[in-house]
Amino acid sequence: GLLTTLPPCLVKRSKSHNFLLESKTPIDVLLGCNGWCWVQRHVDLDNRGVEVITVEEIERIKKRHGTTPCDDSVKEDLTRVKNAIEILKICFRYVNKSTITVVYKKSLELGLSTDDMMRGENIIACSAGTRSAGAKIM
Repeated sequence: GLLTTLPPCLVKRSKSHNFLLESKTPIDVLLGCNGWCWVQRHVDLDNRGVEVITVEEIERIKKRHGTTPCDDSVKEDLTRVKNAIEILKICFRYVNKSTITVVYKKSLELGLSTDDMMRGENIIACSAGTRSAGAKIM
């Protein structure tokens, strides 16, 4: 996974700061109220029909997940989500599931590589949808 930081005032309070971002590869995002953001590929904690899943089973799943190698498309998706968060930070916009999704989808729509996302004119283009959504901090 990837860790990034942003000013805590950009993390809008919500019921849950942990969510699944539907991208080409499912991505888990954890937004800390302290401004720390953790982005990782999705950990599937499917309990396979069992009502209660044990802590030991969760630890085993997480260990297997951590030792499974990532392919390049997963790494690119993780980087794209991290860059979306960085763009929102640069533009001083709230960071939440909807604003990350807007920037992520706009970067794909514009056909930008993960490197090109962080160029000045592309930062403005990618964040355009967040401005119309009223996601700016005043």
